[in-house]
Amino acid sequence: MTTPSTEALTGCALALAFLGRSLYFEPDHDFPAGLDNGLLFRDWPLPATDPDTREGLALIAAFFDAHGTDAAPLVRTDFTQLFLGPVAPLAAWESVWTSSEGLLFDESTQAVREAYAHYGLETPDTRREPDDHIGLELAFLAHALLLAASAQADGNARDAMEHIDAARIFLAKHPARWAASFLHRMAQRAATDYYRGIARLCIGTLNHVSDLLDADWHHA
Repeated sequence: MTTPSTEALTGCALALAFLGRSLYFEPDHDFPAGLDNGLLFRDWPLPATDPDTREGLALIAAFFDAHGTDAAPLVRTDFTQLFLGPVAPLAAWESVWTSSEGLLFDESTQAVREAYAHYGLETPDTRREPDDHIGLELAFLAHALLLAASAQADGNARDAMEHIDAARIFLAKHPARWAASFLHRMAQRAATDYYRGIARLCIGTLNHVSDLLDADWHHA
């Protein structure tokens, strides 16, 4: 495997970190700057060379073009209906999608918790829930790749490769097992082009990261 460039690693980390926040935090609590006019998506940190990324960015751009400053409340409502309910919210935890009985706190929860602990990470105090939430898994990948980029920029190739390997293994063992199915379902159920676009953009980003790391990611 050719070692990815510092710029490529940083771009992936930035994209994953943003997508992780978008899927984990309610918009009221961590609304990204520039959301009302879509500026964040007009300079996406990864190349739009695949259909999912292009479609995701196009959907989000069209959403902001159509709604402008009225976009924020629509996004908040859509997040609530998608992930909080009250009617059949979409489960955003790996264990629900991969355990035989669709249960929370299955083996995957403990596995990702151990991966986080190896890096000295814990889930935010503001949310008491399983560690295998899609947003947290994306945030972990972002953290590992940002450390890899930093080590590579400092000329520490060995540490950079260790972080890259950690990200590759985590991607194969966790998001690769369920994220595509979850994101396709999310795109189907979303009421706005914003969250439809986020779902497609996340698929495209994971495809890009998988190619960069030579990881086993099955895009369903």
